[in-house]
Amino acid sequence: LNKTKNKANNNKDLEEALTILEEEKNKRIEDIRQQTEFLCATLRAHGNTQLNKMLKEVRDLTLKEFCETYKANTQYFLQESRKRLATKLSNEIKKRPKLIVNEKVPVQEPIYVHVEKENHSKFSLRLDPESSIDQTEKFKFNLATETLSQLTNNQRVRICDQIQDLQDQLESLKKNFITN
Repeated sequence: LNKTKNKANNNKDLEEALTILEEEKNKRIEDIRQQTEFLCATLRAHGNTQLNKMLKEVRDLTLKEFCETYKANTQYFLQESRKRLATKLSNEIKKRPKLIVNEKVPVQEPIYVHVEKENHSKFSLRLDPESSIDQTEKFKFNLATETLSQLTNNQRVRICDQIQDLQDQLESLKKNFITN
């Protein structure tokens, strides 16, 4: 009788242990599923962000065309676009009467100004020579206000100096456009 009770207790303990293991397994599976969903959403968002950084002209291409024709390289796409545009302009110039002398050919594609500073992020500005300021959205700068409130006065002065340097560089660039 004692052996029967011990066997029953052992079976009961074994069933409890199996139930606990099953619950732990299910919990871990759910945790992994949630982590996977989160990582997928994060990757999707990052991918969309990276795609939105690309030129609209590149985004308008099919993936096959971008990979096969332009070697999946935005710089190569821009080079080829310039070549096509140069060929198109050259053909248009050839069609013009030969009496036109010293006429500048208007730029029909955006101008890119690249801003670089050692040990800092690089960024580019896309300027459209065909649009006036009232036809385009104005540039917007976004700043995390919580970061701004945490800066010391010395840090604010150094940042103001850097902004002034940017303004000076932009002013110099502007003068180049005006005088040439």
